[in-house]
Amino acid sequence: MWAKQKLLRFEKAEDKRIRTFDSERLFFSSPDKFNDLFDVVVDSLSDITHLLFDEERMKYALAVLYQAPFKTEWPLSDDFMRLVYMWLASDSEFKVIGETTDSDYEMTVRQPSIDEDELKKAITLLFKNIPVCCFFKSEVCDPLMWAHYADQHNGYCVEYEVGVVGPNFFTLPVSYTTAKKSMNPLKFLMDPVLETERALSTKGHQWAHEKEVRLVSKFGHTGENQLPKGMKPTSVYIGYHMRDQQPKMFYHLIEVAERKGMKIYIMTANKTSMTLTPTPWSTVKLIVETKKEH
Repeated sequence: MWAKQKLLRFEKAEDKRIRTFDSERLFFSSPDKFNDLFDVVVDSLSDITHLLFDEERMKYALAVLYQAPFKTEWPLSDDFMRLVYMWLASDSEFKVIGETTDSDYEMTVRQPSIDEDELKKAITLLFKNIPVCCFFKSEVCDPLMWAHYADQHNGYCVEYEVGVVGPNFFTLPVSYTTAKKSMNPLKFLMDPVLETERALSTKGHQWAHEKEVRLVSKFGHTGENQLPKGMKPTSVYIGYHMRDQQPKMFYHLIEVAERKGMKIYIMTANKTSMTLTPTPWSTVKLIVETKKEH
C-alpha cells in the first residue's frame, strides 16, 4: 500500500494565488524559472558524440534506437522527434533502418537536415517546457522558508496530503549534491526519461534544508493546472505579518480554508527564543476578541 506523505507549498501574499488555491488548482513553473542558477541546465557545449564512437556510428546507434515509426512517450514530443529525424536523415543508414509507409515520416526525412546545434537547442526547449510544481518536506517553522518563498512572512503555506498522483503526474524527491552536472545531450537522447528525472531531481547541497519534492506533469502545461487526484489540502499556515499588513487577504484566506474544512494556524513569533510556532486560529481569534472587549 502506498504511504501518504505530507508536503508543504509556500505561497506569496497575492489574491490570484488564493484564487488558484480556492479553485483546487496548482501553478506549475518552467524549470528555467527556478531560483537556483545551477538547477536544471542543459550542457550546450558538449557535442553529441562519444569517445569510443565516431559521428557516423553514433548516428547509426541513435537511428536504431529511434527507428520509425517511433511511439512518442514522455518527455519526448512529436515535434521534437521530427527534429531528431531531420538530424539523423543525413545518414544513409538511417533511411534503411527507418523504412516505413508513414507519409508524415517520409516528408520529415526528405526535409533539409538540421545541424547538431539546432538539435541541442531543441533539447533545451523541450526541457524548459516541462511543467513542475515545487513542494517541501521541511519544517513549517523554518524561518528561511517563510522569508524566501512566502513574501517575508506576509504569505502563507498549504499542507497537502499526497498519495498516488498518477498516471499523468509523478513526484520526484530532490537529492542534494556538491557536484551537480548539466544534462548531457547525448545521454538525454540515449535515455531521455532517466536523464530528465536525474536533472529535475538533483540540486546543490546549499538547498538541502528545504527537503524539496517536485510534482511533474507529464501532459499538462506551465501555468495553472487542476490539482491531481491523490492530493488533498489539509492545513493552512498563515504568515506572521499577513494579518497586520494584508488584513483583507488574511480574512479571505481564512474564509476559503474554513469552507474547505481545513485546519488553520497562525504563525506566531517568540522574539526571545527567535522561533516560529503554528498557533491554531481559534486560539489567536479568542485572544484578539478578548483584547477588544477590554
